[in-house]
Amino acid sequence: MKKAKKLRKKHRIKKKKPILENNFFGGFFIFLFLILGSTYLFVFHPFFQVDSISFTKKGDIDEDLLSKIIDKQIEKNWFFLDSKSIFLISGKDIEKNITEEVSLIEDIEVIKSFPSEIIIRGKSRTPFAIWCSRESEEYCHYVDRNGVLFSEIEIFIKDFVVYVEEKEASFGEKIISKDMINSLYSMKEKIQKEGLNLSYFKIHDERKIEAITKKGMRIYFSKEQEKMEAEMANFNITINSIEEEDRNNIDYIDLRFGDRIFYYKR
Repeated sequence: MKKAKKLRKKHRIKKKKPILENNFFGGFFIFLFLILGSTYLFVFHPFFQVDSISFTKKGDIDEDLLSKIIDKQIEKNWFFLDSKSIFLISGKDIEKNITEEVSLIEDIEVIKSFPSEIIIRGKSRTPFAIWCSRESEEYCHYVDRNGVLFSEIEIFIKDFVVYVEEKEASFGEKIISKDMINSLYSMKEKIQKEGLNLSYFKIHDERKIEAITKKGMRIYFSKEQEKMEAEMANFNITINSIEEEDRNNIDYIDLRFGDRIFYYKR
């Protein structure tokens, strides 16, 4: 009887694939190449480097000063290499930096215009009143309609002047509310309609506002805005009840006690 032959299984030796033919490593290197290529394109390629800053402005804005501030913001260091890529720039950061450094700016908008231009739309503050921390011109500055102190005065014109008692402030600081400064301006207009030339307002700590005319008459109002309108109406009634020739002899009118109005003649 013949013995059955045992069939020996052939052992195949698998050939190792080159690392680049391996699906995982091949995909990884392709991904890495895309990342590095994109980084170069968007961060370092000259096509996307900011090379122009243009301005659309209202009012007196120093373009050279803004350009210097913006240049500091757009110059980035990326892995020890300098870049001015438009993709790395934050318009909001530039706007915040400009408003903090330049008190003259009321409103600023930074627009990125691809591929390589920055457009700045700015509006400067305009003087609405002169604010003085002491009764001396050297302590006086411009305030805008929103109550923000922003600049040295160029020419001291006593049109709308507000004095306060020893209150210091820095540029860019809101030192009086918009509602209050508008109320004072409205009072000024109404006082002058009665033929009295207003010299300045003085705000006191003890909840009192004093309006002083060029003839030396002092008019006392409350600091509470809700009372100002009624007090102004009482002023109109009072001043019209006084003969015109006697008005120059009035030392003060006090309107702070409701319908009880006090005035004193010199």
